[in-house]
Amino acid sequence: MLTIKINDHAFFKRVDKNIETEVSVTLSEALLGARITIMTIEGPLTIVTKPGLSTGDTMTIEHYGVEEFNPPDGYDPQTLRGHHIIKFKVLLPDFDPNGNSE
Repeated sequence: MLTIKINDHAFFKRVDKNIETEVSVTLSEALLGARITIMTIEGPLTIVTKPGLSTGDTMTIEHYGVEEFNPPDGYDPQTLRGHHIIKFKVLLPDFDPNGNSE
């Protein structure tokens, strides 16, 4: 009997054919929108976020997920591929009630 255990990846989380990642953005990037580079299973990709981003907001990059495991003959690999779903986390600056800055 052979047992295979697959460890979780530190950055990518697989959910069916989709890949999910959490990406942190600064408060100014969240408020104003930004061009940021994220990591995908295909390599780095620059995306543009909309102004007014909140923690928990998501963005879907179509066809950047996992390929079909057992595809039918003559399939289009792009259409049977999952998506990359980005979940944003807004980083808030530290607040010191005494007025000291770090």
